[in-house]
Amino acid sequence: STRAIRIKSDSNVGIGTTTIGDRLVVQGTSSATASIVIQDPTANDYGSHFSYDDANSKVIIGGLTNGTKNAAITISRDSNDITIIDSVSIDIADGVADNAYAMTIRNNETTDDRSYGLQIKAGSTSVDRVLDLKDHAGTNMHTFYGNGAIVFNENGHNADFRVESNNHSATLFVDGGTDGVGINSSSPISYANGQAVLFIEDTTNPAIAISDTGQSKDYFITANGSALRFIYADGSNSSSASNVTNILSLDNGGNVGIGTNSPSSNLAIETSSIASLSSYAGHIVIGPSTRSSSSGDYSGGILFDQANGVQASGTKGASILGFQDGSDVNSMGITFNVHGTDGSANRFEAMRIDSSG
Repeated sequence: STRAIRIKSDSNVGIGTTTIGDRLVVQGTSSATASIVIQDPTANDYGSHFSYDDANSKVIIGGLTNGTKNAAITISRDSNDITIIDSVSIDIADGVADNAYAMTIRNNETTDDRSYGLQIKAGSTSVDRVLDLKDHAGTNMHTFYGNGAIVFNENGHNADFRVESNNHSATLFVDGGTDGVGINSSSPISYANGQAVLFIEDTTNPAIAISDTGQSKDYFITANGSALRFIYADGSNSSSASNVTNILSLDNGGNVGIGTNSPSSNLAIETSSIASLSSYAGHIVIGPSTRSSSSGDYSGGILFDQANGVQASGTKGASILGFQDGSDVNSMGITFNVHGTDGSANRFEAMRIDSSG
């Protein structure tokens, strides 16, 4: 007869085998039949199992459903590979009543609460460390806190942070070594290789947009290679954008354009309408923000610097100033002035045009 169970004098036990070299040895008659099964007390075809698959040289741990052995975890016989099957989840309990699990790993199922890939429940304050990512020396590099805060490079590490999109490999990039932030760039650079910088790169006019929520009125700061421009548009971000207006242009030659993208001088101002004495179109308006002046007070003007460009106090070249002519704040005149060259603040009025012309 065949012995089903053998107990040796050294207390080692064999099931289905006479070669017993360990405390408990189980051998089946065919692949995957050598199993230890823990049955459901009320249903013999349900429970869990620990089996060895000889055909595929791996250990299988799983459930027993209606007599069928499921594979939840497989361990390779000849390597250290461990596989967790997609259809299961792992819960690691922390023993705290108000936190069901310290960590939960789920799959992509949409039923129940299994739509997430990793869940960690531990703590609720800014000092409760929920998850630490460490380097090879065991030093914390990145930390997730219980109040939702996430800190990268917490202990002076210089690891980069990168977010990809469908079109770019570095839609958002934080250079941990240079303090630079790049948009569509993995090499945010500063003009002198030292400053913290926000660097935006694109093949077609990279821009910063500022929008008034719900108003469809947007302002843009764009770069087109030769100039930095400020633009306004109604209903932007679509092909139906209207009222596209060039507000300000700063070209790489140092010229400034207001109302034009092609300033041909240090300051060029263009208007879409003909200048008029009855409106401010085409005008440069200079004046104080409050009108509480008295007769003779100056409202501002244009100062012409010395030819050598040295702006020392009291030694300016010449000026044109507006002044209040009389008690009426709307009555203005103009003075043409030259300034002393002796280092004093003396101003000499050369000509005056009063409010009567």
